[in-house]
Amino acid sequence: MVNEYIWYMTMQVPSAVTEQEWKWPLQRYEQLVRDNIFTEEDKIELIGGKLYTQMPKGDLHAAIVRILTRYFLLRHPEYEVSAEQPIRLPGNDSRPEPDLAICNFRADAYATQAPEPADIRLVIEVADSSLTRDRTLKAIDYAAAAIQEYWIIDVKNQQVEIYTDPAGNRYRHVHTYPLDSTFTSPFNGETVVHELFPK
Repeated sequence: MVNEYIWYMTMQVPSAVTEQEWKWPLQRYEQLVRDNIFTEEDKIELIGGKLYTQMPKGDLHAAIVRILTRYFLLRHPEYEVSAEQPIRLPGNDSRPEPDLAICNFRADAYATQAPEPADIRLVIEVADSSLTRDRTLKAIDYAAAAIQEYWIIDVKNQQVEIYTDPAGNRYRHVHTYPLDSTFTSPFNGETVVHELFPK
C-alpha cells in the first residue's frame, strides 16, 4: 500500500541517496510484493530498477487485450498466453507487466516464479497513452533482456510495430504495418493486422 511504501522508503533508503536516485534490486521488490507491501492496487511496475506508475487502461485498450488473448490461445494452444501479468528480467532489475506475453508451457503455470527471457517467445504492449513509454523505456528494457520479438499495438493509428533482432539495449529491426497489411512474424508466422483489432 502507498503509506507502507512511504514508510519502507524512509526506513530503507540510505541517507546519502535521494528517492529519485534509489534503484530497487529485483529480489527486494519481489519480496515486498510477497509481503503485500506492494499490491495490485498500487498499479506500479519495476523497470530498470525504478518504479513506474502503470498507465490507465481505457475500454478500447481492454478490448484489444481480450482480442489478442483469444487470438493467441486459438493459434498457439501449446504456449502459455499471459495477459497483464509480470515477467522477470533479472539482468535489468525489471519486473514489467506487459499487456501480453507468450511463454513456453509449464505445468505449474509459473506458480513459483514469473517467466524469464528464456521462457518468453513474444511480448506485446497495447499502446494508447503509453506509446512513448512503450517505444523507449519498454523497448530498451526488452532488448537488453534479449526478448527476441516485441510488438506494439498502436491503438490510435491502428497499426502494429514489430521489433526484432535485439542487440544491446536496442532492436536492429523495427517495422510498422498498417491495418490493411499482412506481415510475417518470426514467432507467429503470417499475421493479418486487422485480426488484432476490433471489427
